[in-house]
Amino acid sequence: MTEGDPPGSPPPQGERRQGERRREERDRIRLFERLVAAEQDERRRLALFLHDGAVQSLSGIALMLDAVGHAIEDGRSEDAQQILGNALDRQRQTIQSLRDLSFDLEPIVLRDQGFAPAVIALADPNPATSGRGIARLKEAGVAVTVGPGAAEAARAHAGHIRRMKDGRPQVILKIAVSADGKTGLKDRKPAEISCEISRAEAHMLRATSDAVMVASGTVLADDPMLNCRLPGMADRSPIRVALDGNLRIPLDTKLVKTAREIPFWIITRPDAPLEKQRELEEAGVEVMRVSATVARIDLSEALHLLATRNITRLLVEGGPIISAELLRENLIDEAVVVRSPKELGPDAIPALEGMQLSALLDNPRFEVIERRMLGSDSLTHLFRS
Repeated sequence: MTEGDPPGSPPPQGERRQGERRREERDRIRLFERLVAAEQDERRRLALFLHDGAVQSLSGIALMLDAVGHAIEDGRSEDAQQILGNALDRQRQTIQSLRDLSFDLEPIVLRDQGFAPAVIALADPNPATSGRGIARLKEAGVAVTVGPGAAEAARAHAGHIRRMKDGRPQVILKIAVSADGKTGLKDRKPAEISCEISRAEAHMLRATSDAVMVASGTVLADDPMLNCRLPGMADRSPIRVALDGNLRIPLDTKLVKTAREIPFWIITRPDAPLEKQRELEEAGVEVMRVSATVARIDLSEALHLLATRNITRLLVEGGPIISAELLRENLIDEAVVVRSPKELGPDAIPALEGMQLSALLDNPRFEVIERRMLGSDSLTHLFRS
């Protein structure tokens, strides 16, 4: 505002844009901070024991995150991103040292160190290890309590638990819908629905998933990359997976052309053309086959196949057909629904093929565990109850 501006005049456009950029930077940094917390929750193993060096390392991470907050307040977004990168590197080193320590400690060492009583939220469902750590603690005379925080721990480790108990990944459906419950324009053309903050949230979901899956129709319509494009987080891009019964995906798509940089897997039917498979494999794509009916690939078998490849958290961004099929077959474990205030009109494509959106939002199999705003959009997070 200049001296000649009347009281109450809006700030000049340049000042408004600068303020918007600062807010966008703050939102991005908050997403980075949430990634740190998500990675800690997802990767932390139960009943790990801290030695002095690990305690100091974790304290250092806390100090780094505190420094991030000061950098944001001072408007130094680049410094904040650099500090967060260092914190993530240090966190990974600490987690690895804790893993090594947890498997190498002997009961006599525990006795000599005088460890305090242990509180464990959940026993590991892996039959190869379940109960062994608890038994070693008790053998060493450490008092063990199992159960506090079990619900939170079950959600944090849902992928591992699902793979151990059901032999498939935790399936997280992410859909972006308009105010009138639509997800694409007439003739299945893509539509810009979500705001920038919602799109950043979608990349955060990719960064915290082992793999992201779509159907071939999405690849043909949108030619997506399916990577993580948050600043400095390209190395957290998930494995890209496409369901393509007839190997229709062209060789010149982004997914195929980048298959040697970011893994791209195609799951197809037993009778898919072998020549096209050879061409895709020469481009770096891995092609796998599962059972299929005349109409489509066996989704349950595809998920079990992914579990054998160590996929525990599978994000699905596959469009209305695959979303509806997964819902019908009771294969969705979580759903993240981002709703825009925009309307696409009566001729637009519904979010769930042949279903109302209420079939998901009001489904008794799910409970709402989170609701929040993402800029102008709203997010609803559903979790299998």
